[in-house]
Amino acid sequence: MYKSIFTLIIINIFLFEYNIAQPGGGGGLVVNSLYNQELESIKNKGINIDIQNFILDKNQIIQERDIRYSAPYNYNTEDYQVVLYPYESDDYSNYPASESDQRLIIFYKKDTMIVDFRGVIGENGAGHVDYMDSLVFKRGHYTFQRNKTDKHRYYYDFYNDYGQYLSNGLTPYTIDTLMKIGLVQYNESIDFSFFNNENLPSVYHYYKANSLFLLEKKTDEALEQLNISIQKNNGKRDCKTLYLLQQIYATIEDYEKSIDVITEAMNCKKKYWENESLEKNYRLRASLYTKIGDYENALKDYDRMVNRSVNKLNANITRAQFKADVLNDYNGAIDDLKKDIEDIPSRHLSDRPIGTSEYKITYFVLGNIYYQNDDIKNASYYWMRGLEIGYARGSTNNTVIHFDSIIVKHPKNADLYFCRALAESYRGPYLGWGEDSRVVFRNAISDIEKAKEWGLNDFKYHYYKATFLELLKKREEAYEEVSKAIEINNQDPRPYLLRSTLKRKLGLYTGNVYEEPDWLKFKELSAKWEFQK
Repeated sequence: MYKSIFTLIIINIFLFEYNIAQPGGGGGLVVNSLYNQELESIKNKGINIDIQNFILDKNQIIQERDIRYSAPYNYNTEDYQVVLYPYESDDYSNYPASESDQRLIIFYKKDTMIVDFRGVIGENGAGHVDYMDSLVFKRGHYTFQRNKTDKHRYYYDFYNDYGQYLSNGLTPYTIDTLMKIGLVQYNESIDFSFFNNENLPSVYHYYKANSLFLLEKKTDEALEQLNISIQKNNGKRDCKTLYLLQQIYATIEDYEKSIDVITEAMNCKKKYWENESLEKNYRLRASLYTKIGDYENALKDYDRMVNRSVNKLNANITRAQFKADVLNDYNGAIDDLKKDIEDIPSRHLSDRPIGTSEYKITYFVLGNIYYQNDDIKNASYYWMRGLEIGYARGSTNNTVIHFDSIIVKHPKNADLYFCRALAESYRGPYLGWGEDSRVVFRNAISDIEKAKEWGLNDFKYHYYKATFLELLKKREEAYEEVSKAIEINNQDPRPYLLRSTLKRKLGLYTGNVYEEPDWLKFKELSAKWEFQK
């Protein structure tokens, strides 16, 4: 397993001298890519990550170094390399010994990872630096000993095994291997005692407050450290301090102070553009107003959030849910979401009629609000539309459970069985294509038959049943069903694509795929297909 993970995330690199502009020419460390534990890329400039870099000597901070982002080694990715600068020396011969420490601290979401890189190439005029392909985020404190002895400290050892181990990165596979040979040590606990020096500047007290709050939930001590940070910063409360203060006050349920602080931070630009920052701040302040029962100001902030929104759909959904859940203004919530739907172009998805739409959540939430307003007919319709355009694709069964509870109350509603059939079928591809997948595909067929029993016997019944049968590799039966769907509705492009695929898999067509008649019909109808709102 680890071997496959290692293969997945390691990009082939050339193990020769890697050059990058550094003070004095070279030195330091380049980390090409950061991943979370699910091996998803962490965007280095994203809002959920904060990275700090220090040069240490025996756990004492010598200096804090800026993190620099540079163009990625792979220019087809949106990621940026993280560049850790070397310890500055007076002459190029002063390479760090194996005890030298480049400390990288990553605050990601609500957790922390510390990596001590010992023996990283020091400042040099040749442009040589250490290079790490991939770092997988995992909570804890890691020590990466690049060299076992001082004799390997010079940049020429980039050619030997130690340099190659470093270049391969910190991943589940490499960590396991490197711990066995003594180049990596791991400690589950996070120790911020190196911030304890009384003479440290204000920013270190902020970091300590951040760690106390995030890791240990010690709000009183965190506030004490923040106050020291503010005092050392000449009484100035900068953006980072304000955001942390807001979180602490909200945690201890002092919502009035939390509102005051986020209001002060309203125009802060922290790692994202002004409009996006304001949108998030209005959203946050609205939620705080809601906690103290000030719904009038909360609604005003939700309106401001929508006006400033970078993603109008998500902003409207948030405001609509507030109107429905808090104000019981179902009509107002429905009107907000219907305006989004009215604005959908008729040509929407004509280029991908079996694709996923960005409006899928809007439809599904609108269905939820209709259901809250005791309108099962409209609720079912919008749930169906949301599912048909991609809602609930993934391995979780949350949407299936949603319909389980509603079908209990409405056991003769054909639309609800149809919705649950789609929700079940969407899970299958994410469950490994083994028996777990076959179970949900069979459940989907059972539900589509239930839908037919209670009145669904049209194009959709035959088309989606054919889809489920094809997923179970019952292709002859699928071919019969999709042909029936086309007899009922010969203007929808989707069943033609499915039948074209089935023809090839059944050996009914062996020519050029792009000349197959059903494929050509799919392309013809897609060009003029109009989105059903």
